[in-house]
Amino acid sequence: MHASRTRELTVRCPLVPGGEHSFKAVAGRRYAFPSDRT
Repeated sequence: MHASRTRELTVRCPLVPGGEHSFKAVAGRRYAFPSDRT
């Protein structure tokens, strides 16, 4: 699961019950919420 560096996208992770994984790539930085995996 890798997000683009210049794109901002939201991906739903079925791996997390009752939770969603939002991957946002802004300014070349990756943000993963919630931070369940490192």
